[in-house]
Amino acid sequence: MNTADRSLAGLDIALRRRFTFKEMPPEPKLLDDIDVFDVDGEYAVNIGQMLIKMNERIEVLLDRDHCLGHAYFMPLKSDSSIKNLAFIFRQQILPLLEEYFFEDWERIAWVLNDQNKKQPEHRFLKNVSADLSSLSNLFGDKVAGSLQDRRWHINEAAFSRIESYHGILGALE
Repeated sequence: MNTADRSLAGLDIALRRRFTFKEMPPEPKLLDDIDVFDVDGEYAVNIGQMLIKMNERIEVLLDRDHCLGHAYFMPLKSDSSIKNLAFIFRQQILPLLEEYFFEDWERIAWVLNDQNKKQPEHRFLKNVSADLSSLSNLFGDKVAGSLQDRRWHINEAAFSRIESYHGILGALE
């Protein structure tokens, strides 16, 4: 049972009376021998280091109970391709972060370090940031001046770029 799953609190109390519990935190060191390279074999990202950095950010923004487990990335031991990493991120990691942060895309982007990536094509998430005139067309000048555009889009192309993952570490930019 994950400690972050509060919907099972009643069951949790009943189980705690009957069993002993052992904390099972993520073990990024199990991933230290996994490097994923770009298609040219030029740049690589170490998966253990990437998990450490993402979990440090999650711990600050939420708590340690929400840290990503190493098991998500274990399939990379047998297939350390960028295609497999992209699948894991797009189908497992991003949806989990959406749930953890209640679709607060700005905080999800912080976990992925998108705000520090100089190249927009390396960002997993993009803020639409419409200009004031388009907001005025939608809401009128009076309301538009007090609004912040909160629309975000997923940049599908970023999942196949090793620089996007390397940018999570804050390097290669």
